[in-house]
Amino acid sequence: MRTQHSAVVLGVCAALLAAGCGPDAPAGVGELARSSRAITSVVGNYTANGTWLSHAYVTTASFIDANTPTLLQKMSESYDVDTLYVNVGAITSSGRLQSGTYPQVVRFLDAVHAYEVAHGVTFKVFAALSGNLDPAVPEYIEIGTGPGNDRAMIIDEAKRFCSTTISGSYLVGADRAFDGVMIDFEPSGPRDEAMDDTNFNNLKTLMQDMRNAFNAAGLGSRQLGVAAHRYGDGSRWKWPTRYFYYMAKYVNVLAVMTYNSGSTSGPAYQSWMQSNATSALRAVSGEAYSDGNHPPPTNNPRVYFGFAAYPANSVHDPAFENTKYGAWGLDAAITALVNDPSDDSENYMAGAYMYLHADGDSAPETYARWDTDWYWFYEHWLGK
Repeated sequence: MRTQHSAVVLGVCAALLAAGCGPDAPAGVGELARSSRAITSVVGNYTANGTWLSHAYVTTASFIDANTPTLLQKMSESYDVDTLYVNVGAITSSGRLQSGTYPQVVRFLDAVHAYEVAHGVTFKVFAALSGNLDPAVPEYIEIGTGPGNDRAMIIDEAKRFCSTTISGSYLVGADRAFDGVMIDFEPSGPRDEAMDDTNFNNLKTLMQDMRNAFNAAGLGSRQLGVAAHRYGDGSRWKWPTRYFYYMAKYVNVLAVMTYNSGSTSGPAYQSWMQSNATSALRAVSGEAYSDGNHPPPTNNPRVYFGFAAYPANSVHDPAFENTKYGAWGLDAAITALVNDPSDDSENYMAGAYMYLHADGDSAPETYARWDTDWYWFYEHWLGK
């Protein structure tokens, strides 16, 4: 299967040039791998990464003013991050965002715009909307197609973040809008022991409807993304092969939540990350099926993999499940795919993202500390 993604091709080509690949080498990654000796690493090749930002970036004026300039400077100048997923709030059981959860969203977007203009850079900024798909909780949102569903309201909420002029916009007067929406509705894996696909099928159809609604509203250039569970089966907190394959056909971005693995050592998380990234990319490309009946997607979906940067919980130990070991595992996965001339699944790889960032403080409870998480990102993923 042959696909083309120029940003990835350029990054891998740079590594292969160093390995003896001449300037007139073929353009496809697969052909590059065939015409040169195997590469040993892709560290430093991915220069369009992402980070998830805490809710404070749309709620608190003093926080925005104190942290946004530093954030944008470090992301653009040091960490090769050009994609920001901003937590703008959770969809309630009414299908609407809770009132007052984004009071300073215009202030943040204006700060981003001012930095972009002053420094000649461009960020892709997504409004991240979360929601609960567990029918057992009061916050449950109904995204099915039956009576009383919340689909129309959810789509309307998404549109209001992607235009400064659309009716009901939350961004009236802002210097820029969000470039897209990231939908983080969980759990979206197979339901219970019966492996019922209802939640996923509803989510997939919601994204199709959202794309149609965006197109009809003149927002066709806005990107749509979905936060994908880690690869696997047998759990509503995992996505099997078919989920990655079919969702990739309907969105621009998949942000894979490659954390909460339960790993009890650094090497274990490294191996887990390698396996998860390999499996997810091969699922997106259709290579995982090996049957000739699952062609690659034609809409150029981009896949990001997450590095954990948050305090410990029951399935996450930051001593092991962290950016350092995650970067090593992701590097191993992509390097192996690049070196496999029969599999171009690496072409759907966009980069890594940090989950999540607040102010970068060095306190242990802080998310994405400058002195640990981002230091590891700088050294082990960017190779600087």
